[in-house]
Amino acid sequence: MVFVVSGAWADDTRNLSVATAGSAGKRIALVIGNDQYSSVTPLKNAVADARAMAAALGKAGFDVTLRTDANLGAMKLAVRQFKARLSGGDEAVFFYSGHGVQLGAANYLLPVDITSDSEEQVKDDAIPLQRLLDDLQDKQVKFALAIVDACRDNPFKGRGRSIGGTRGLAPTSAANGQMVIFSAGSGQQALDKLGDADMDGNGVFTRVFLQEMVKPGIEVHQVLRNVRSRVVQMARSVDHDQMPALYDQVEGDFSFYPGAALPSASLLPGSDGGFSLEDIKKQQAARVQWAAWQAKMRAAFDQAAKFGGSSDLQLAAWDRFLSAYGQDNPFSTDDEKFRAQALGLRAQSASTAEQRQSDEERQRLQAEAAAIEVSVPVMIHIPGRNYELAQFEESQAEWRAVMGNSPSQFKSCGASCPVEQVSWDDIQVFLQKINAMTGRHYRLPTEEEWEYACYGGSQSDYCGGNDMNAVAWTNANSLGLSHPAGQKLANGYGLFDMSGNVWEWVSDCREGNCTRRVVRGGAWNNNPQYAHASYRSRVDTAHHSDYIGFRLARTLP
Repeated sequence: MVFVVSGAWADDTRNLSVATAGSAGKRIALVIGNDQYSSVTPLKNAVADARAMAAALGKAGFDVTLRTDANLGAMKLAVRQFKARLSGGDEAVFFYSGHGVQLGAANYLLPVDITSDSEEQVKDDAIPLQRLLDDLQDKQVKFALAIVDACRDNPFKGRGRSIGGTRGLAPTSAANGQMVIFSAGSGQQALDKLGDADMDGNGVFTRVFLQEMVKPGIEVHQVLRNVRSRVVQMARSVDHDQMPALYDQVEGDFSFYPGAALPSASLLPGSDGGFSLEDIKKQQAARVQWAAWQAKMRAAFDQAAKFGGSSDLQLAAWDRFLSAYGQDNPFSTDDEKFRAQALGLRAQSASTAEQRQSDEERQRLQAEAAAIEVSVPVMIHIPGRNYELAQFEESQAEWRAVMGNSPSQFKSCGASCPVEQVSWDDIQVFLQKINAMTGRHYRLPTEEEWEYACYGGSQSDYCGGNDMNAVAWTNANSLGLSHPAGQKLANGYGLFDMSGNVWEWVSDCREGNCTRRVVRGGAWNNNPQYAHASYRSRVDTAHHSDYIGFRLARTLP
């Protein structure tokens, strides 16, 4: 687990917001917990840890976005949105609980759809921790915290290949204004439980952290010292070594709950040391004020519960209630019951609103598709061969016209942008439909056909030349997204974007294993080396990603 404090910096989805007096700027948090891994060992406590942390941060005044069992696309999108919301003067928290792996000197956070064929593929399909820390530092917020529970056994161990270290995360370095704490030292494993009799639903580090962070007026350095000491003692009680590793480059103060709680402040002794009822009178006055506050909370709850607006407006009503009544009443538990009920009703409203939006979007796309005449893609005859390839990667508009939906992550890119988030299996359905609609016999190219066409009649580093920037979109020039077709130079055969933008599925099985198929060309999020004309990779046929698309081929009569 990594905890960062910076002075320079699937799903279960919910936003929990609780107002806290005394905060300058906004308090914003992103919480991710991954249990249900498809290709590596599933976890048991990660989602529970994430939900507990989301609730605790909500009580501390953070506007919390929670994602559980997130795939790579969902994690990337959540991190981008989280970063975009931050500005100078804010206080931010990022929490991740799930699998992580050390590759070389770097640490990676794993989405639930991670696969494990090679270190290079894991690097492509995971979230680099250092990049996240760099992004947070760039935002120059007042404080930023990231918590990542990834100090477990290597999930790829024992699979006939060497990927990553045995367990835990690699030591890291903290930039100025950052504090990094790992829940376990290098080579150590963070405990989920203290034994079979331990019925606590949270991991040892998380449960201790939750207990320490709620203490009012305790500065974060002291919180971390307390957490570290308690974790060490608890681990030793079961003959286990676990010492959180701390990297601290932070000056200044931060507290989850600044100041002292009201009951403690109202029970101060008389100044003369003699008999006095002043403290009791203050206690009585406080009870009266809190009773009035509780009555207003009940009335507000009833008002929100009776609100008869649409599901999205009901969602806004519950958000407003939770924001207005987030304080903890020290003299009653009724407030906690109301908040718990409100969160449940909010979740129902959110689900209804999402379903309504989904239905409306589906109807819109179906109507749009019905109004679009399926056009024949522009095909290029490959000289000296008996096949042709599409001049451009399959577009979002062409996919929508055939399939009636829009799966792409980058919808805002436009209709001429390549369709992505389509698996090899999805494309087989697409081919059946477009062939039925057009009377043609489109297919995916073979790998040999793709590579021959890529070179365009001459040998070069990339498909179209040796100047990567002229012919390809990679992470060196893409700004983190895909781009409309045809903006780079074509190769010698007039084919665009054979290198970069999105990987392209081909028909070939990977070394006889037809549950995995070859992809070629590299993508917008890869280093330029992956866009080389000769580079190849392979992916599960059911895999969906925002950096994989395809190009049509057709055998000539």
